[in-house]
Amino acid sequence: MKHFSWFIVGISLLAILAILVFDSIPRKIDISFDGILYIDNAEHIEYQKEQEIRFVGKYRNSMFFGKYFKGLIYQNGVAIPNQVKEVYENRDSMTINNESITIVFNKCNKGEVKIRYYHEYDNIPEIHYVGDLYINDDFTSVVFDPKILYTGIGYGWESGVNTIICAPVDSKDEAKQLYNEVISTYDNCIEDNDK
Repeated sequence: MKHFSWFIVGISLLAILAILVFDSIPRKIDISFDGILYIDNAEHIEYQKEQEIRFVGKYRNSMFFGKYFKGLIYQNGVAIPNQVKEVYENRDSMTINNESITIVFNKCNKGEVKIRYYHEYDNIPEIHYVGDLYINDDFTSVVFDPKILYTGIGYGWESGVNTIICAPVDSKDEAKQLYNEVISTYDNCIEDNDK
């Protein structure tokens, strides 16, 4: 009987270990969303532009280890590091490589998009904040609040415009609705976790 108990304990531990290993394995993704970039201020009230947002890399949605994405994010076919390079490289003597971006999402599905860059005078890496990315639990919709990406009017905070990219949507009204839903869900989650 004693051996049978140890056998059950051993099988149970192996099952738990297998679940933990399986849960921690990221899956490869290459997903594209058609969406809308819009500007959320009175001066550019009518502005909207179709966008394709593409995620290529690995995504993990783990019950035990959390969510993260590691790979490249493309806006209309241009990787985000290259977008930042257009804004800053010549002005600040920076080198920005097309490296993978790692985004760790909090419990409420918000992650900060950051890239690494190097100053040419010392070649020491620094981290640059690009914006916030919100996803839903199954990564089927995204809201990206970029701070420096090119809009057609200007670059994020430099032009004083608040750009929002929402996908999948077909119009600015749908984009605003998705944005409001995602932010409301995020705010409620933060509120619930603060209790």
